[in-house]
Amino acid sequence: MPPTSTATDRTAARFDGFGEDFPLEVPALHGPSGAGLLGRFADGSMDAFADTLAAVHNCARPVRLAGSSTTVDARTGEVLSTFRTADAPLGVLYRPCGNRRAHVCPACSRTYARDTFALISAGIAGGKTVPEQVADNPLLFATFTAPSFGLVHGHRGGRPCRPRRRDDRTRCPHGRPQWCTAVHEPGDARSGAPLCADCCDVASAVLWQWHAPELWRRTTIALRRAVAAHLGVTESGLGEHASIQYAKVAEYQDRGLVHFHALIRLDGPAAAGIGAPAPAALDGLMFAALVRRPRRV
Repeated sequence: MPPTSTATDRTAARFDGFGEDFPLEVPALHGPSGAGLLGRFADGSMDAFADTLAAVHNCARPVRLAGSSTTVDARTGEVLSTFRTADAPLGVLYRPCGNRRAHVCPACSRTYARDTFALISAGIAGGKTVPEQVADNPLLFATFTAPSFGLVHGHRGGRPCRPRRRDDRTRCPHGRPQWCTAVHEPGDARSGAPLCADCCDVASAVLWQWHAPELWRRTTIALRRAVAAHLGVTESGLGEHASIQYAKVAEYQDRGLVHFHALIRLDGPAAAGIGAPAPAALDGLMFAALVRRPRRV
């Protein structure tokens, strides 16, 4: 179901480039690309190229498919339809690559960003079949980050990296300074590098990186158990009283370690549908306390 005009207008005001009528991001064409377009004007294939480009939403690296298909009625054996890629405008069937990385495909990346923003917005304020009362349910924005495995340089928003008073400028056991008065700008190659490579616990950092997905999985299990215990129900019967919805993004820090940003929403019974009113016995503050509380799984 398409979003209402009010929801669309509200979202468009907060996210640049969102909306059905927003123009495609067409990169500048130089060199071989520009020459190729001129060649299509010359040989008369420009219309077919434009139709194909529109069909793949301006994808920079479309997937090329070749072959044929036949749809047959299994009961009568009648051929209902046939398709051959040779009959396509350019003789090949093109499909968008769907890559999320802007440096690989700006168009598909932008489409993914718009779709994700619309999905998250609906989960927060309603829209796209999600009722507006979902905004009344407890919602948390949580960051799950790795512990320190050693002091590192970093971008501090225009402030010195690791300043210390002159009378407190200690050195590590290897004789290296544990302070840094430099201002690291975004993109500085030193950001994330350890102040002392010998003090950095590389083995533990690798273990964190390897087990991060499993740690997230166990966190969701622990939270489910904690919510069930707070409501006085069994974990298997929690779905009859409440459900927990997640939207999670993994991001790499400058020091190379992954951390997670997550939206965690508490809904009512799963059978009542997405966005059903959350149990009155569990408000936002208590829900946040359950997320913070460490538990073993």
